[in-house]
Amino acid sequence: MNQRPLSQVLFGLLIVAVGVSALLVQLGAVEVDLGKLIATWWPLLIVLAGAAALVSVPRAWIGPTTVNSAVIWWGSERRTTSRDFRGGSLSAIMGGISADLRQADIVDRAEISVFVFWGGADIKN
Repeated sequence: MNQRPLSQVLFGLLIVAVGVSALLVQLGAVEVDLGKLIATWWPLLIVLAGAAALVSVPRAWIGPTTVNSAVIWWGSERRTTSRDFRGGSLSAIMGGISADLRQADIVDRAEISVFVFWGGADIKN
């Protein structure tokens, strides 16, 4: 469970890229006409955001011992009855996830990685 889900990594990289770009503009290393940039690229950004919303139908996979879900602008409900529950990964960006673990048995140890940005996660145990 030590690896971060891809959605968390990509979101972290996006934040870093925006921050580095803003810093370069502030330091004068890069000159950008923000008005012209927005006027040129906003239609493409809207199309990409719409495509991402359509493609990012909740992705969920439930293995025999884990519960995982990653959502963007969406919601997800997961439930497991595993007799050897080990953990999982829940990521929500502008969405919500509910995980019901009340019927799962933890034999040794279980670890759940949760990442939420402008959303929520509800874990019932």
